[in-house]
Amino acid sequence: MKKIYIISLLFFVFLAKNLYPQTPEESLKDVPKNDVKTETEEKKEEAVKDRLKNVNIDAKMLYGQYNNISSAFSIMQSFNSFSYQLNSDFKRSNDFGYKNSSFYKSDIGFTGKADVSEAWKITPEAEINNDTYGMFRNILYRKEEKDKVIGSIKSEYKPMPSKLDMGVSVSQYNDKYESAYTSSTNSNNFFKVNGNLGWEYLWSASNKIKLDVKASQYKFSSNVDDNTDVYTELVGGFKMAEYFMLEIGPTLSWNRDANYFPSGRVNFSSVGLKVFSFELSYKYDLLPYKPENFYNSQKFYLQNFRLHPGKDHLASLKIGIDYKNTSTRDVYLKGFKLKASGEFERDSKYYNYYFYLYNMLSSQTIASMFARGKGEIGFNIALYGSELEFGANYEYVYYYADKKITYMPVHTVAGVIKYRVNRFELEMKNTFRNNMYGDPYFITRMDSAVYCSLSMQFKVLETFFLYAKADNLLDYKYSSRKGFPDQGRTFLGGLRIII
Repeated sequence: MKKIYIISLLFFVFLAKNLYPQTPEESLKDVPKNDVKTETEEKKEEAVKDRLKNVNIDAKMLYGQYNNISSAFSIMQSFNSFSYQLNSDFKRSNDFGYKNSSFYKSDIGFTGKADVSEAWKITPEAEINNDTYGMFRNILYRKEEKDKVIGSIKSEYKPMPSKLDMGVSVSQYNDKYESAYTSSTNSNNFFKVNGNLGWEYLWSASNKIKLDVKASQYKFSSNVDDNTDVYTELVGGFKMAEYFMLEIGPTLSWNRDANYFPSGRVNFSSVGLKVFSFELSYKYDLLPYKPENFYNSQKFYLQNFRLHPGKDHLASLKIGIDYKNTSTRDVYLKGFKLKASGEFERDSKYYNYYFYLYNMLSSQTIASMFARGKGEIGFNIALYGSELEFGANYEYVYYYADKKITYMPVHTVAGVIKYRVNRFELEMKNTFRNNMYGDPYFITRMDSAVYCSLSMQFKVLETFFLYAKADNLLDYKYSSRKGFPDQGRTFLGGLRIII
């Protein structure tokens, strides 16, 4: 895993040197210092300026307690018909006060966008992730290591009044556990191929029809039959009035374990409103088990590939206000956002966590009903040349089931404050969740938790910043996974360069 990080770092350095090999002055040093420049020299000078303007590099490196290392690199560049972004993130920590609690996290990503023609665009993407966690004093396994590799290509073709979308992705997920006593490992791997085809036709300014077909093929390494999911929907969109749209149509799902499942969905929403928006929707759907959704959902989780699909009723209402303002005053409201949503869901087979073996998690299906409510508010204010930004959200979840729903707090509150003035930036994040269940059979509650982080950035030069961060600032003793405490208060400091 260290080799992957070193190779990715060297790759970014090599790419940056080739994209940005000289300063603007060095690139132009051979231009004759006379008052009249030739046409060729002017073109070279303009080419250098355009190249420098179209390259953006953001690099951050932090070091802190417990030998914490956190780095993030990003390179973006755009050409006339192609643009791309490369990202690399790496985090690691030694044992943070416990035996065998070290971890490594490495992420590398690529996203491109090619304009083949004015109506045809192609988007290639690639992602590589590696997570390694020490398993504390687990008597069966010493560490967990996860690897994920995803490659995809999407195509969008818009010969108006039609639109055609196509896409293919291939992904592999490897999850293995190293024995605490021998060099043997227990692997839980699978391979997935996705394909989608979408067609949309606008037969008038107020009406459209849309067809979507999605298919997934799974191949499991364990002694489990491969699985296939196919989902198709045909939806018509109709403007009921100047600012309101109705979308309605049938759906058809097929799964190896559930056969055919015909159903439908309906959606009523606002369109074209500047400040206010709302959406009311209902769908009855087949929900197959998606093992990739559980890949990073919890640490020390053993996949259960034998789970069958469930039938799900979902009704939701969303309301939003988005206001933006500009002014020449010293103090004024620059923007205001307010969102509220409510959901009611009835799932015949909800995928719930439970303790499986030696403090390992797995999942099982139970029938359940959920009622969720969520509110978000945010605003930013201009203050005499500085800017203050505030955001907060609250979520409430009520459920009814035969067993306890695990790792789902009833109340969750989060807030963020950002302040920017001249060369200085400050950001504070706070999150609170109340207690939640760690097992569906026994009353094993996980205590409530408060998490607070603080980060500061100071611009020394135009492209050079000093950066500092404190995680779990209140040193709250909490756990996001039953039986495995999270890291305590940690201070990190370092540099950031933006070109």
